[in-house]
Amino acid sequence: MIVTYVPIEYVDAVWNAVAPLLEGAVRVTSGRYTVYDVYVAVQQSRMQLWIAVQEDQTIVGAQITQITEYPSKRMLASLFTGGSAIRGWRDLMMQQLEDWARANQCAGIEGQGRAGWVKLLERYGVKSRLIAFEKDF
Repeated sequence: MIVTYVPIEYVDAVWNAVAPLLEGAVRVTSGRYTVYDVYVAVQQSRMQLWIAVQEDQTIVGAQITQITEYPSKRMLASLFTGGSAIRGWRDLMMQQLEDWARANQCAGIEGQGRAGWVKLLERYGVKSRLIAFEKDF
């Protein structure tokens, strides 16, 4: 298993395999994003695509990140994650994201998601700090 960042020039080559993996994560944004919106943002370098690839070249995981600039710090935001057998590639993905975040002067990694993500990632020191809330009209 390998986990790697996908440079913009290779996004089109993998997108048909990646898009279905991200659909579930995008769906829970309540219409904030579509898979196409994510594709465009990756192509415009506003977001980054990471993939987990098995030895037989099957893409089994996808991660979308974005650097967020706050007034006092810079963070790498984990926006969307999807795939199968995540326990088989989460260690590699987390290490890649941490290394890339540090190389890009980020103070840490943040994300939003269902409560189960905190439990899945607590072994890396991830803690629940805030809750998200919304009211639709």
